[in-house]
Amino acid sequence: MVTANAPNGRDQIRAIILLSLDSTGGNATPGAVLNEAKENPAVDDAWVVLGEVDLVLSVGVDSIESLERLVLEELRALPGVSSSRTYIILPHHEISSGD
Repeated sequence: MVTANAPNGRDQIRAIILLSLDSTGGNATPGAVLNEAKENPAVDDAWVVLGEVDLVLSVGVDSIESLERLVLEELRALPGVSSSRTYIILPHHEISSGD
């Protein structure tokens, strides 16, 4: 399982991951997949949503390699997950008001 959060927090990779579920049904309900995803220590928060995707996850890992393993080997392997999209969050930048 992917290690959660870098020890000092400064080098941490943060990302939002969108998961789509297989529309053929089965036992993989959004709630069941949500609960299983939240068991992963890299998943900070997760929500079932309405729209083009079924779940939104907020994750934190210590490296790009850990993020790759989390998505490709763990989250996509959850029963019912048909696809994913990952958005890496950039470090905080000040937004100028234009004044």
